Amino acid sequence: MLLSPEQISGEVYATVNREALRLGELLDHAQTLMGKTAWERWVEDSTPFDLGAARRLRAVFLGYRELSPEILENFVEPYQALWVK
Repeated sequence: MLLSPEQISGEVYATVNREALRLGELLDHAQTLMGKTAWERWVEDSTPFDLGAARRLRAVFLGYRELSPEILENFVEPYQALWVK
């Protein structure tokens, strides 16, 4: 089945949002296991992210898991929240 450009765009956004939250979840789990200082070194040495990106991914995950579905309906998408400073 061929997708329309609009459908492809929707899939791209859905994938980016889902993966941003999953990456944040993984990074949060790693920090819980290692502690902050070791986690920061690990991020710089063992991931494709710089520390700022890793912190944003983690913060987005932590923030989104606390929000109710009613709030999430009117909130920015996870990928958009990654770039808020």
